[in-house]
Amino acid sequence: MANAPVIGGIRLPTPFLQAPMAGFANRAFRDIVREFGGCGLPAFEMVSAAALVLGREMSDRLWGIEDEPRPFAVQIWDRDGYRLAECARRVADLGAPIIDINFGCPAGKILKQRSGAWLLGDPAEVGRMVASVVRAVKVPVTAKIRLGLSKDSITAPEVARCAEDAGAAALTVHGRTADQGFSGAADWGRIAETAAAVSIPVIGNGDIDSPSRAIDRLRTPGIAGVMIGRAAISQPWIFAQAEALRLGLPLPASPPPAVQRDILLGHFAKLVDKFGEDGAAVIMRRFACKFAAGAPGARAFRKAVNESRTAAEMSAAIERKFPGAEAIACGWAEDDALPKNQDRCLASDGCQEADADG
Repeated sequence: MANAPVIGGIRLPTPFLQAPMAGFANRAFRDIVREFGGCGLPAFEMVSAAALVLGREMSDRLWGIEDEPRPFAVQIWDRDGYRLAECARRVADLGAPIIDINFGCPAGKILKQRSGAWLLGDPAEVGRMVASVVRAVKVPVTAKIRLGLSKDSITAPEVARCAEDAGAAALTVHGRTADQGFSGAADWGRIAETAAAVSIPVIGNGDIDSPSRAIDRLRTPGIAGVMIGRAAISQPWIFAQAEALRLGLPLPASPPPAVQRDILLGHFAKLVDKFGEDGAAVIMRRFACKFAAGAPGARAFRKAVNESRTAAEMSAAIERKFPGAEAIACGWAEDDALPKNQDRCLASDGCQEADADG
């Protein structure tokens, strides 16, 4: 089984990485992940190079970059190599220890700009773009890709070689093609084939929905680590659980309902401080529903959250309607964790607010 990977001289504390989930992976979420432990590399939300370089407001996506504990990665995307390089330089100057480039987002609005997964059809261009970023910064540069545009156009091994030749320090491979989106199953055999094509660390990504699955996939030949996205929304403790299994330790219990509710309330309070009541409510409506996905009573909770329009209403919905709230009020034992059907968790894994794995 893989040990924690080294990326450009930075040894990660564990081989379990958090996906750069737009709309979810803000500072408040990353703080939760860090508090539980076990995550070798948290990642910021995906940043548009054009938005940053052309002067549009992007501070929300970079929330926490100057004082956040290291290591972490900031993922950037664009079609233009100059803008990517300039964005990387600015982000590195703010203190990012690792820059990741997105070549895997399958979202329509990204593909229409000939960016993200669209670039998998031109491995040489991927190499040129990676090279431009590598020349612009002194920190490690990594890339995140998919298997190719379609099953008839599997380019991941060639893309990986081009990225490595251009100076990439590591690569994350999601085991689906761009046209699959998030349908079907991730093909870890293809991920292993891509890993065999290069000598840099390759991180596997796709369908990691439990600690045991993370361990199983860590045993994939050639894989240096696994990236977790969707499951981390509803189980931010999954990294700690997976690391315990890797070390041969007992599996830590998931937090009981009272703790999960308090996590959500603390998360919301941080969002209010950063974005104000209205902005925080928008983010929390999305996050809270994913956080409680699959738990008994989640439908009623989702309804209460979606109907909340003020901070007071949102806090009350979390207090009173969070799955297991009645049990909390009745004195549910603290060691009785709330069960969740993790297969029903459909949160984001990479590049869009609603459905992404980039």
